[in-house]
Amino acid sequence: MAHAQTILVTGSSSGLGRAIVETLAQHGHTVFASMRGIAGKNAQAAQELRDFASQHGLNIEPIELDVVNQASVDQAIATIQAKAGRLDCLINNAGAGLAGLTEACSIEQVQQLFDINVFGALRVTKAVLPLMRQQQAGLLITISSTSTQIVVPFLAAYGASKAAEEIMAQSMHYELTSLGIDSVILQLGGYATKFGTNIQVAADQSLNAAYGLAGQFAQGISSGIVAGLEYADNPVDVGNKINEILALPSEQRPRKYSMGGGSQGLNELNQQLEPLQAGLIGLMQMEPLLLRSQTAS
Repeated sequence: MAHAQTILVTGSSSGLGRAIVETLAQHGHTVFASMRGIAGKNAQAAQELRDFASQHGLNIEPIELDVVNQASVDQAIATIQAKAGRLDCLINNAGAGLAGLTEACSIEQVQQLFDINVFGALRVTKAVLPLMRQQQAGLLITISSTSTQIVVPFLAAYGASKAAEEIMAQSMHYELTSLGIDSVILQLGGYATKFGTNIQVAADQSLNAAYGLAGQFAQGISSGIVAGLEYADNPVDVGNKINEILALPSEQRPRKYSMGGGSQGLNELNQQLEPLQAGLIGLMQMEPLLLRSQTAS
């Protein structure tokens, strides 16, 4: 069992993020549940989390944080540091989706998607790293997608954004290990959330007719995602897995772990890629990066 830790979860107003917050709090952790519009559009969600914490005697604190706003990110991390004095784990969960023909997606839509999924995660990570470096301890968890490994047609921009997020998280594993900070990626398949309901649709729907059969599939992709997620896995499982990872010694934590509907075989694939990655690190004589420094806890 993991000892109680202080955790920040982004995108906690609903769905996967909320399930992770509630599950980790039930395991005894102190959880800062961040979301946009905590006094506005998400005021009810924030109050529901406070009520849930009160009813069950848990440590959950909703906090304002918009991942696309640097000032909001900085203020949130400053608040956490002032209240808790430390941050043991960041879970980069906030994200968005975009479905449809790639040609039909506007440049603005794709830029907005990357600002949330890629730059948003990077903003928060950069904001917490000075504190974790000072602590000489910490854990970064990136909530990614199986679509980085298995291409889902009509989710090109979404898959590309999660792949970009993954590559940065993988590189940070080598950059941060000697400082006592771990980076873990969770590649998630289908879970019973509102992802399919909330997904943005490509701007130019008129192109569907020009694409024939492909356009017909593009037209129905959103309803298809929703229908599939009705039978998807329970998001509570993700919170439980994160708690397991928190309890593991650093050297036993997976760098990448796949779970959820449609993830079958991906863990085996990741294991097969490990020797290739290790070979590159050896060729570049970078093995010392994987050793904890004498001062890192």
